[in-house]
Amino acid sequence: MNKTMRTLQIVFSITAFIGVFFIPELMGQVIAMCVFLFLSLINSNRKSIFSLFFRLSILVVFTLIVHLFFRFGENNYWSAFTTSALWTKALFFTFRNTNIL
Repeated sequence: MNKTMRTLQIVFSITAFIGVFFIPELMGQVIAMCVFLFLSLINSNRKSIFSLFFRLSILVVFTLIVHLFFRFGENNYWSAFTTSALWTKALFFTFRNTNIL
C-alpha cells in the first residue's frame, strides 16, 4: 500500500472516530459505522479486523439489551417498546459502541 493511501486511511479513521463522540443523532452514527466498515474492507488486515470485531460483538448485543431493558423512571414500562424514542436511543448507543469497538 502506498504512503498516500495509508495517510488517507489514518486521517479518515481519526476523523470518523472523533466524530463518533460529537454526532448527536442515530443517522450520524450509522454513517460513521459505514466509514469504518469501508476503511476495514480496503485495509490489508481486514481478516484480523473482522475477526476481532466478531469476538467483541457480544458487547454490541449487551449494549442493545441494556438500553432496551434497564430503564428507570418509566410509568408504563412495557408500552415504551412501541415508541420510536426508546428504539432510537437504544440503537444510537449500540451503533456508537460498535463504532468505538
